[in-house]
Amino acid sequence: MGRLPELRTYRWLGVATELKDELESLGVRVWFDEVAIIPGQSQALQMDRGLRKARAGVVLLTPAYLTGRFWTERELGVLLGKSTLIPVLIGVTFADVAEYSGFLPDLAGFETARDVVAVIAEKIAGAVLLNAAHAD
Repeated sequence: MGRLPELRTYRWLGVATELKDELESLGVRVWFDEVAIIPGQSQALQMDRGLRKARAGVVLLTPAYLTGRFWTERELGVLLGKSTLIPVLIGVTFADVAEYSGFLPDLAGFETARDVVAVIAEKIAGAVLLNAAHAD
């Protein structure tokens, strides 16, 4: 019996939730759309506001993300203006990312196939908190 496609499709959400929890436990404030979006209000405006206020960004790159859907490209467009943008690859490699974008593979990032989420979170927290200290 093969895998259910739904489990693979939403694997990123489990990683995203775990990463958010780990980062918050390390003292990083996280805006996470799954928690922050208020029902009955424009989702696009809320996401835009949350992304614009962020000092740094973490982008979870998955096979679905790399298909270049409009929504993900809008999010990435906002995050590209941040001084810190950290890619976390889930189910893709930097070679896959290079086919999608010429500059994303140049950013120091992480692959969930190589590191556990707790280790990724520690490294991200170190970078984000260091950059926040320099910005203040």
